[in-house]
Amino acid sequence: MKTLFLMVGALSLVAIAGCRGPRSGIPEGAKVAVLEFRIPETANITRYSASYNDLGMIVAQQLAEELRSRHRDAEAIPSGAPVHADLVVSGDITRIDGGNRALRVLIGMGAGGSSCAVTGQVTRPSGPRLGVFTEAAKRKSTGWFWMRYGESSRRQIEECLHAVGASAAVEIEDGRLRPATDASAASPGQAAVKRTAEERLRELDELHEKGLLTDEEYKEKRRRIIEEF
Repeated sequence: MKTLFLMVGALSLVAIAGCRGPRSGIPEGAKVAVLEFRIPETANITRYSASYNDLGMIVAQQLAEELRSRHRDAEAIPSGAPVHADLVVSGDITRIDGGNRALRVLIGMGAGGSSCAVTGQVTRPSGPRLGVFTEAAKRKSTGWFWMRYGESSRRQIEECLHAVGASAAVEIEDGRLRPATDASAASPGQAAVKRTAEERLRELDELHEKGLLTDEEYKEKRRRIIEEF
């Protein structure tokens, strides 16, 4: 009876694994270049007056580090540097909200936190996009020191970008990218290929649903995208 139970259990695990379908993440042995993320003019930036320097590299470095922790050959590449890889990850920082430092000083308890968002894609150096992703995060202020003095918006955003970089890596590695609706080839040196209006509207809807855009911001940005289209 015990042997029969073990056989049934093993067969069940095989069946469950078979139902998951083929994995579409990073192929074994592939070298991955993670390009420095851009901050386009259309990025939604609020309550942030600190330096923008290296924010794009923070995302790229965290994404590459997370992939390496999963035994992938990944490297963060600064903007303009040569790219030699089997897969290229690139993208934009689309939202930076440094939060409210006054609330972090006066209230603490996680109040006045920041939020950020990125969009990106995975391509082959001389081929179409393999998939796209959108990641967003909110960060609460933490720690006894920061509860007293108020965490800076720079530190808030750095930690927020670490979070979205790590979650993007998990999405890529686990093969959970959304299909790319635009199958045009991507240049290996580009930080991001121009997104279609459909993709931009979909990403805008996701940010609004996650509470990262106010109703007014959502309506205005949607209007601009439709006008461009």
